[in-house]
Amino acid sequence: MSRRRLHVLSHVLCGCLPVVFLIGCGSGDGLERRAIFGTVANADPRASELPVSGSISFRPAAGVAGPSANTGVDKGSFRFDDETGPVAGPHRVVIQLNFAKPGLTKDPLAQTPKSAPGIQTRWEFDTVVPDDGSLELNFALE
Repeated sequence: MSRRRLHVLSHVLCGCLPVVFLIGCGSGDGLERRAIFGTVANADPRASELPVSGSISFRPAAGVAGPSANTGVDKGSFRFDDETGPVAGPHRVVIQLNFAKPGLTKDPLAQTPKSAPGIQTRWEFDTVVPDDGSLELNFALE
C-alpha cells in the first residue's frame, strides 16, 4: 500500500474511532424506566413469623410491548433504580416468595431451603406503573 493511502486510511480510522466509542457508551436501553420501591406483605397467618423474601417481576401486560423488570424482595421490601425498573404502563406482576422455617433440611440437589409446607409462594396480578407521581407500590398478598 502506498504512503498516501496509509496516511488517508489513518485519518479515516482516527476520525471514526471516537464515533464508535460514543455509540458504544450509551447508558441503558433508551427507555424511561421508573425507580420504584415498595413492600410485599403476606397476610397468611401461618407465614407471619417467616421472613418475606424472594423476587418480584414486572412483565408487560398482554398485548403491550416492553421489557420486563426483576429484582429481589428482602425482608418484605423491594427497590428498582432508574436503570433497572419497569417502564410506565400496565404490567403483570409476579411475586415469588421463599419461606423457609429455621431448621428445615436442605434439598441436597438444589442446596436451597425447602419451602414451608402448605403456604402459598406465588402470586400474579395486574397493576399500572405510574408515569409520574408516587413511585411507591405496596403489595398485600392474601
